[in-house]
Amino acid sequence: MGIPVWVTVVICRLLGGFITGFLGVAVFAGLLITNPSGTPVPQTSVVTYSLVVTVISAAVIGLVMMGLLPALSGCRVSLGTAMLAAFAGQMVPFIGGAVFTNALLSSRQGAYSLTLMMTATPLVSLGLMALGVAVTAWMVQSSSAGSGSGRGANYDLYGRARQTSLDDPPER
Repeated sequence: MGIPVWVTVVICRLLGGFITGFLGVAVFAGLLITNPSGTPVPQTSVVTYSLVVTVISAAVIGLVMMGLLPALSGCRVSLGTAMLAAFAGQMVPFIGGAVFTNALLSSRQGAYSLTLMMTATPLVSLGLMALGVAVTAWMVQSSSAGSGSGRGANYDLYGRARQTSLDDPPER
């Protein structure tokens, strides 16, 4: 089809998030069912749960990306590259959100911090998601897709091959 790689990455993240969303709800419901007394779940369990769902989501997104990239953008990546790129893209919002939340909660500003957190969280979340997509697209495009040579085509963000020297025409 020839659509930009970053658009394919967004599509893969949406599909992978949809698939792993059901898994996340099932695991979280199981976590709540095993703790029926109404006492809060320990914070370490919630962080561990979030990290496990993020890793599983990255694996599913990597598999979806490996299947959709050749069909939609004309780029081929190996399974390892797709998984690592998806994992790196998933960890950007995860780590950024954890740092942002920790900074706001530890600032001890009371209501000011809570107001800032409620108004800024959607914007920060969207920005971190866009940065995660950019990281994933960059890793996919900078990977070597050549067959054993270690040097594949040099693609720009729109999936077009860039001309690397003046002597060689770009690959089409």
